[in-house]
Amino acid sequence: SWTLPNRPDRFEYGGRNDKAGTKALLEGFLSPFTEFRFDVHSVTAEDDRVVVEATTHGVGPGEAEYNNNYLILFKLRDGKLFEVTESLDPFQVLAYVEQLPTT
Repeated sequence: SWTLPNRPDRFEYGGRNDKAGTKALLEGFLSPFTEFRFDVHSVTAEDDRVVVEATTHGVGPGEAEYNNNYLILFKLRDGKLFEVTESLDPFQVLAYVEQLPTT
């Protein structure tokens, strides 16, 4: 599962998703960008957990800009990815979405 620990009733990207739901969510969010960068600043691993600190920068469509800080916890089971918890600033996401053209 992939979880953004935010209230889904307040933040449309928040909550828990299965693999298919996560894929659809990421494709929908990432598709408008003409440029997107995910910069990893540190990785810490212990036992069956890996924590990644990262920042993102995206542009598009047009002049819309997105920047955020991430702390992502990956949990493994039997050597395979089992669960992801992604923490970010939801207000940065909302600020980006507000810049998108309405159709």
